[in-house]
Amino acid sequence: MPPMESRLSLPDGSVTQDHLQRYVPRAAAGVGLVIVEHSYIVADGRIRNDQLGIHDDALIRGHFLLSKRIKETGAVVGIQLNHGGGKVPSACSGHQPVSASVGVVPRCQEECRSATIMEIEQYQIDFANAARRAVRAGYDLVEIHGAHGYLLSQFLSPLVNRREDRYGGNEERRAALPCAVVRAVRGAVGPDCWVQYRLGALDYREGGLDTVAAVAAAHMLVAAGVDVIHISGGVHGPQAQDWDGESEGYHVEIAERVRRAIDAPVIVPGAIRTPEFADRVIRDGRADLVAVGTAMLENPRWAADAIESLM
Repeated sequence: MPPMESRLSLPDGSVTQDHLQRYVPRAAAGVGLVIVEHSYIVADGRIRNDQLGIHDDALIRGHFLLSKRIKETGAVVGIQLNHGGGKVPSACSGHQPVSASVGVVPRCQEECRSATIMEIEQYQIDFANAARRAVRAGYDLVEIHGAHGYLLSQFLSPLVNRREDRYGGNEERRAALPCAVVRAVRGAVGPDCWVQYRLGALDYREGGLDTVAAVAAAHMLVAAGVDVIHISGGVHGPQAQDWDGESEGYHVEIAERVRRAIDAPVIVPGAIRTPEFADRVIRDGRADLVAVGTAMLENPRWAADAIESLM
């Protein structure tokens, strides 16, 4: 079960009973891995006032209950850590949005200012601190959100990152912050906790991230300490630009390309709805794990039904 925003939190970002009702029944149906939705790592990194947070030690108790209840079903559970960057509206943060460079992030409206070196260094600390809270809260793994046009996706994409310092200017320097965050998180959680990375692999726009760039980024992230790559879309969002709205697995092709190029497991989402398609992706060696999102929201017993139908 991939991370999918629920907007069920209180204004302080805390876990609610509604979160338990969302995750536990689906885990109990036989899901192998549940990744709890993107949770903001600092108060001014949230994109909405009802977003889940992991930015404060006071929230650990609620997350511990959530992770405990999910693990009692037999599932492995992780949490996705995120900073919205230039997608954070000033109404939430109280100040102008901050991104890799000056400009408007795709699918947003407010002009961003460019992050300072001091702020970039602080992002690394903030991600590490949130990862420590996740471990204390009982999560088996942490996933760093580097897709969908949020902060780390903004730094990786040439469509947004026009910096000319050590955090921009070429492929390697655009990946510098994502890789530094990985190293900081790895240092915070230790060798026994999985570190996943949600990679915004393709921007689906001319001049944006393409297949070659996605493979190169995956190589750098794995070298920095990532255990698992979770494929998704880049700064223009999770969906493929040419998706017809009907076909399954629009990220499978890029996931397969990345999987063949790196020495790490790959998770693939992308409108995967039927057990037969999901099973075929794995049997054909195109990915190592399949993420079923919307179909699982619509049917909490999706995993149990899939297991039964494939036996």
